Formats: sequence, C-alpha cells, structure tokens
Amino acid sequence: MPILLFDGHCNLCNAWVNFIIKKDPNKTILFASLQSLAGSRLLEEHKIDTNYIDSLVFIEKERFSVSSTAALRTLSYLSSWESQLKLLLVLPRPLRDFVYHFVARYRYKWFGRRSRFFWLFFLRIPQLGVIVIQSTHLITYQVNYIKTEESI
Repeated sequence: MPILLFDGHCNLCNAWVNFIIKKDPNKTILFASLQSLAGSRLLEEHKIDTNYIDSLVFIEKERFSVSSTAALRTLSYLSSWESQLKLLLVLPRPLRDFVYHFVARYRYKWFGRRSRFFWLFFLRIPQLGVIVIQSTHLITYQVNYIKTEESI
C-alpha cells in the first residue's frame, strides 16, 4: 500500500490529506506525518534525511517521490476525476517543482501552522487488515480499518 508522508504542522498539508481521504473510497493510501515516529522510520528506511519537512514524500513499494511528483502520484490512486491530473507529470519536473516549492515556501504564511501536529500511525494486523489511528488531540482518536490482501 502506498504511504503519503506530510508535514503535520502545515494546515495546507493537513487539508491535502483530508482531501485524499475523502476522495479515496478504497482506502488505498496510508498516511503518516513526517514528524511522527512512523514517518521518521520510513524516511530513514528510504535513506531520506529524517529532518526533511520541505515537501510531501510518497512511498510506493521500493520507490519514493517528493514534491510535485509526490502530489501527482498520490492523485493517480484516486477513483475520481482528479486522478486525471496525473497527466501533468508530462510537464518538466523543474517547472512543476518550481511552482510546488513556491507554494511550499509560503504555506505557513498563507494557510497557517498548527502548534500541535496532526499525527497518525498504522498497524498491520493480518486478520483485520490495516488499522489507522489518527489524532489531532491527545485524547481524540479516529480508527479506520482497511482491508488488505493479507486480511481477505
């Protein structure tokens, strides 16, 4: 299952994650904030600096993508019309990343920053699939069960 790592302090990034969750009815994509333990471990596993928070990181099996490519690869998994935006991958990456990094540079100024970051982690349990636990507060939890091939 693909995993999207995002800046948990960033309101724009959190809005992106909420958008993907709503548009991904099959629960194909898993999420973790870059600042979470799961995010740090995934960054380390893919030999990315664990202090990296400059862009989205999208992990698919053994490969990963960052910045505009990560955003567009994420869209490719959706079952809505937005998945067609993956066609923007034909644009030169430097051009796409220029626009991406311009927005990323001002994301806190334009969209705000959370003092407590949105975190989530996932557990893979063969009988149940994947349990995703997310929290924006220390006490409030939302648990989603995602069926995987292993749990069928």
